[in-house]
Amino acid sequence: MAVGRFGIFPRIETLDLDPEEKALLVEEMGKPVDVDCIIQGATSPEVAAEIYTASLLVVQVDSPAEKAYPVMLAARLRLPDELVTTIHERVDPLRIAAGISPEATA
Repeated sequence: MAVGRFGIFPRIETLDLDPEEKALLVEEMGKPVDVDCIIQGATSPEVAAEIYTASLLVVQVDSPAEKAYPVMLAARLRLPDELVTTIHERVDPLRIAAGISPEATA
């Protein structure tokens, strides 16, 4: 899954971290996403919605599998369709402003 690292990595450089901490953060960003771990972190419906929203803000759709990711994530988080639609209505303009295609829809 392509994550919007183009905006994250430059920001890491601006953080008040020592070189070792920055290197660790960059290393962690390079690791594959553990979806099961993400799902387990959804301890309430509110947290599930926040996880989904955050994913939409950083995932770039570069392949059919990545296009399917938000659909799968919404289902695994058990988000109601109406809520997913509302989240997209709010997030898609932000994605466009950040140069991320809004085509990641559930």
